[in-house]
Amino acid sequence: MTRLNRASCRRIRVRRWSFAGNSERHRKGDEFLGRFLDFRERLTSAGLTIGFQWLDGSFLEDIEAREGRPPKDLDVVTVYWGYDIPFQHHLANNFPEFADPTLAKANFSLDHYPFDASYRPETTVELARYWISLFSHNRLAVWKGMLRVELDSAADDSAARAELAKATR
Repeated sequence: MTRLNRASCRRIRVRRWSFAGNSERHRKGDEFLGRFLDFRERLTSAGLTIGFQWLDGSFLEDIEAREGRPPKDLDVVTVYWGYDIPFQHHLANNFPEFADPTLAKANFSLDHYPFDASYRPETTVELARYWISLFSHNRLAVWKGMLRVELDSAADDSAARAELAKATR
């Protein structure tokens, strides 16, 4: 798994330009990254900072070459722990996109799924196994990777926004 940090942001920007020579992909990529950063900002504002996110989806592959279509969204699983039930209810009520994949898709272009890793050990193992098996292969059963982004990384998010601003000028 790749961890996203300041150096990774720069590599992602460079890779973004070499992924495909297609301005639609660049525009969509900028849109997905901006919305993903907006989502992360809402999480931080709500107080969810312990955990990480797994990123996957057609945006991280060269879907244009493989299937002749642009990416549609970014798949995100937010893995978190250490928050009591009242906090989680408060989060879901004040940031409904966190708990509702339909709203996350409509408002942030994300297929988002929360994963409370502190719920029960058996459930944690089963959900981790499910998401890793889903994210480790594409629909053609070809091995691929996923990105891991720490939740408590406001400085990295700011650096990513700055790189995005430079790229969209």
